[in-house]
Amino acid sequence: MNKRQVIILWSIAVVLGITISIVKLGQSKTEDSTTKRAPGEKFFTSFPATDVASIEIDGADQKTTLQKKDGEWKIAQRDDYPANTNTINEFLRKLSDLKITQAIEAGPSFAPHFGMDESSTKPELHGLVVTFKDDKGNQLDRINLGKEIGGGEASTPVSGRFLRNADDSSGFYATSELFPSVSSDPKSWLSEDFVKIEKIKSISVTEPGTSKVDWKVSRSTENDTYTLDDAAPGTSLDPDVLSPLKSLFSYLQFEDVVPADQVAKRGIENKKQTLTLQTVEGLTYTIQFQPTVPKEPTPSDDPANPAQPAEETYLMSVDISADLAKERKKEEGETPEQAKTKDAAFTDRLKALEEEVSKTKKLAGRVFEVSKYMLDPVLKDRTGMLLKPGQAPRQAPLPTSGVTAVTPPISIPPMRQTSETKPTPSAPAPAKEVPEMPETPAQPEKPAQPEKPAQPEKPAQPEKPAQPETPAQPETPAQPETPAQPETPAQPETPAQPETPAQPEKPENPSDQGQ
Repeated sequence: MNKRQVIILWSIAVVLGITISIVKLGQSKTEDSTTKRAPGEKFFTSFPATDVASIEIDGADQKTTLQKKDGEWKIAQRDDYPANTNTINEFLRKLSDLKITQAIEAGPSFAPHFGMDESSTKPELHGLVVTFKDDKGNQLDRINLGKEIGGGEASTPVSGRFLRNADDSSGFYATSELFPSVSSDPKSWLSEDFVKIEKIKSISVTEPGTSKVDWKVSRSTENDTYTLDDAAPGTSLDPDVLSPLKSLFSYLQFEDVVPADQVAKRGIENKKQTLTLQTVEGLTYTIQFQPTVPKEPTPSDDPANPAQPAEETYLMSVDISADLAKERKKEEGETPEQAKTKDAAFTDRLKALEEEVSKTKKLAGRVFEVSKYMLDPVLKDRTGMLLKPGQAPRQAPLPTSGVTAVTPPISIPPMRQTSETKPTPSAPAPAKEVPEMPETPAQPEKPAQPEKPAQPEKPAQPEKPAQPETPAQPETPAQPETPAQPETPAQPETPAQPETPAQPEKPENPSDQGQ
């Protein structure tokens, strides 16, 4: 190897070394610029769920602040009304276990692309900003919930949502969780627990704007029919009006809790009414309600779908008093075992009633917004409770003939199946069953005339008494079921067996003879 070749080899080696260095340097820069979290990893390195004492959820036009006070979650924007603890705990649990499905390297300037533009006034562009704090007000974490994945993201067929951690500026992340229960609307976080009124004994309603009772209905037990107090002679209650009162407020629900400073401007005070309900167990519920000021319909930009009127709602408050029996009234003739069982049931029921009283008393002073249909059964005045002159109560519709018309097609198929699948263990039945076979209705009257082939389906074989399937065997007149086998004539090989007439006890197995 001469000197020139050595120089060329060294030159190549130097160039390769420089190239490798450049590639490694580029890879190093690329690694430095990737996101901090990778797909499959958890969104949080360590989320302090147990330390969270405050959750602030900011949207484009609303804000909700959830605070833990005395061990219970409250909603600040609803005068510290109890929040739905299950929803909050589920949200914190999902964040603790949240895993990344996709990592997108992008700077904060790309936030609007992922639905995280905090300066936007449109909810779909603003997204949600969620801040977690401890009991001292120190910030623990802050995240952005952006737009949902799917639909608009044609390149991403899976569903999920984009997120961003305020402590991670390396990019945006996708997750399979949608967080549908997370909202900046305070009413979406309200506890759903409410009053459930049972075993109503009497109902009374005052006239709007006064304390004068308009009407009152009562009954002795929860299973009796209501009667109108002070009813004029000849008047009757409308059964259609009474029917909803039987289960009144069994499933009462509210739409929202109205802050105290908004009640006066949202309700119509001069139309307030008082509803009083007494139960057979000694509970008395006093409910005041009034209609709300009509809301403006939501504007619509679509001419084909104009704005619909807003739903009618009422403001309602609830209070309770109790006069509970502390001891059970003994029944005559009780055995010690019966008394013990009934005493235990009475004690359990008394405890449940006391808990109901305690829970309902916590609602005193609160004003709830309820849908009009919740109060519809008690919104009628006294005149509307009665049948109009000449009006007869509606009766339950009588059964139509269509119900019995279905019977024939249900009963007929089994009869046909019996004639088609005759070979059953009960085949040697008496001749009285023959009339039930529509194929041979003329044979019960003439069992003693075997010489007359009464089988229209086999008129060409009357002269062959050796065929077991024909009635030419006078010694077995009690076996009328064999002529009812129209499928056996299709087996031409059976007539060649004359020895079969000597076996009258097995006429039900013609298929064995054809094998």
